[in-house]
Amino acid sequence: MLKLAKVEQPLVLHFRGPPGDELGSDVQCRAMIMMEANYKPGQKLHVHCFTGKKDIVQAWLLKFPNSYFGVTAAVRSFWRRAGRGATGNPYKQIAPGDRRTLFSVRKF
Repeated sequence: MLKLAKVEQPLVLHFRGPPGDELGSDVQCRAMIMMEANYKPGQKLHVHCFTGKKDIVQAWLLKFPNSYFGVTAAVRSFWRRAGRGATGNPYKQIAPGDRRTLFSVRKF
């Protein structure tokens, strides 16, 4: 499917981990490997329904600096387990809103 996407358009990624990996850490790491093989670092990404840890956010941004992360109401249930991945200190701004909220991750 990745080969069908156009490089000049944002690519929306949606991950879910298997039972026992609710945060999808393994799935996201594998996806990063596939993305690196198919896209340049300048590719715009929207990591939809993000439920990962802070280190996963940092890894995406290191490899793909034009990454944006969307969260849903599920952020409340995984917030503590994720080490504040979607709402923690590395974020300059988080736009409050509904399940379609996007935010850009930037350091203070």
